[in-house]
Amino acid sequence: MVNELYHHGILGQRWGIRRYQNKDGTLTKAGKKHQEKLFNKELGKVRSDYEKEFDDKVVDKIGNKIDQRIEELVNSNKKVSQMRKNWDGDGTEFCWAVFERTKDKTLNDLFEEEWNTRQSLKQKYVDRITQIMKEHKGGYDENVSPWGYLPY
Repeated sequence: MVNELYHHGILGQRWGIRRYQNKDGTLTKAGKKHQEKLFNKELGKVRSDYEKEFDDKVVDKIGNKIDQRIEELVNSNKKVSQMRKNWDGDGTEFCWAVFERTKDKTLNDLFEEEWNTRQSLKQKYVDRITQIMKEHKGGYDENVSPWGYLPY
């Protein structure tokens, strides 16, 4: 008795048929759809990483410092305290209004720190998206810049 295993291919498989790519290297319709699926999967990972890091670095750390400084200014300045009682806009506009009223240097430094952190973080993830775009032959809107794929 001889124990040998033979393999003659997969039933129904046609040899030399390409599903995703033409012979000249261009993508077929299925290939474009496949690339889009892969691109969106990788983009989703990058976006969720960005949002987590944004929340950690910008919202939690710097945002809390700004909120504390605003509270200090509200408690120490009667005009700002009165302004808060009459305020009906959102929190970001209130922060800027307090800054405009007080010209507080500490608050200005915190705003600059937030802006710089936000921009460097965004640039880091734009670079990752650009790299993903280079790796994929298609599957993304070429009219949208990498910045357009990131929220805020």
